[in-house]
Amino acid sequence: GLARYGEDVGFMKVERRDDGRERDILTGMVLSKTVLGRIAARWDGDLFASSHANTIATLCVDYYKRHGKAPRRAISALFTDWSEGREEATVQLAETLLTACSGEHAANGQGVNVELLLDRADRYFNKVRLTRLKDQLEASLAAGKINKA
Repeated sequence: GLARYGEDVGFMKVERRDDGRERDILTGMVLSKTVLGRIAARWDGDLFASSHANTIATLCVDYYKRHGKAPRRAISALFTDWSEGREEATVQLAETLLTACSGEHAANGQGVNVELLLDRADRYFNKVRLTRLKDQLEASLAAGKINKA
């Protein structure tokens, strides 16, 4: 399953992430051209708190830019191609998240509430950005770098 609070996974420590919202937003990106298109327009490669969610989202955005649609079932092939030559622990964590997205889709059927999901994505991405800014400020202050803060 997904790593939990401060759980050690091999060589790295995994922090707990907001898996529910990440999973919902990623599921929308995989399934909905509208959701993916709106997120792709502002995609910088690092909107999610989790690097694994950013990886899957980048696969979706790249697919959208090439084909003008959501990857839907093609996400499996995209992920397989991406995973070649990667470290096993990294691939397993990303695969776990992708599997959770598939399970979410199966549980909820085909429909994606686009407007609700985009609203949730905006709030989530803003929270991630603000949390990172807070962390950078705290780190600069703790290091005595007042001007940088």
